[in-house]
Amino acid sequence: MRPVPYRQLRRLTNLQELEDARQAILACPEVERSKFIDDNASKCSELRHALWTLGSAKCWYSEASLQE
Repeated sequence: MRPVPYRQLRRLTNLQELEDARQAILACPEVERSKFIDDNASKCSELRHALWTLGSAKCWYSEASLQE
C-alpha cells in the first residue's frame, strides 16, 4: 500500500472544501447524512480525479491497473 502524498494532493484539489463537507456530515443528524452525501457527490469526484492522477490510475492498495 502506498501513502497518499498530501503536498501533491493539495496542489491538485481544494482539500478545504472536503474538510468543510466532512464537518457538515458530522453535524448532520444520522437520518439526513445519506442525502447530504448524495447532494454533494461532486466534491468526492474532484478528490477521486486528483487521487487517480497521483496514483497513475492504479489501486492504492494492490497497485492493480484501473480504468476510469
